[in-house]
Amino acid sequence: MSTAAPISRLGWRLLPAVVAGAAMVIAASVAIQALRSHPGLVSVGTDPAPVAAVAGQPWEMTVFPVGTRGGLSKPQRARFKAQRTHVTKVVRKVFGVLTGSPGFEVTVKEHFSRDAALSLMRTKAGLPEDTTRVDIRRRKASIGIQGSPPRTAAARVKVRAIAEVGGREIAWSDRATLWMEKTKRGWVVIAFDLKRDRL
Repeated sequence: MSTAAPISRLGWRLLPAVVAGAAMVIAASVAIQALRSHPGLVSVGTDPAPVAAVAGQPWEMTVFPVGTRGGLSKPQRARFKAQRTHVTKVVRKVFGVLTGSPGFEVTVKEHFSRDAALSLMRTKAGLPEDTTRVDIRRRKASIGIQGSPPRTAAARVKVRAIAEVGGREIAWSDRATLWMEKTKRGWVVIAFDLKRDRL
């Protein structure tokens, strides 16, 4: 006779998210050292420029711990919750400046490693200088944070928006993955992949 406790329906529903999150963080952990010296970005755009009018839908964010067995203890859960706040803040700020919010250089300096920052600056990711308005239609992120201890994280992000550029409306979508690591100065993006497509 089996003595295993039955798995709840909710547990089965969460299983795909847990497996996907675990895969994200495991992949991030494996790739971190290789990507540290070769971060890259594939993007379309010119020099970043702050936009006077940026409006957008609220973020849809799913954040979960991965890489743990049997769940988190109370102290571990407290540490995870504290770090979740910092990680989501980085994701919001990075995609804020990539979609027209001011403070591009400050955000990159504060939240990117040296190599990743140089790579981002070389690509000139951002919006054209004659962008006057941005309407963000959707912002979604799925973020897996190493559960114990919370030192690495990976975020998959999707953004859809419409911008007014030179009097014309242009729709685009961003699909990105950010690999992050906790350092003495906080959470930093150490590698990333971003594809910006015109719609």
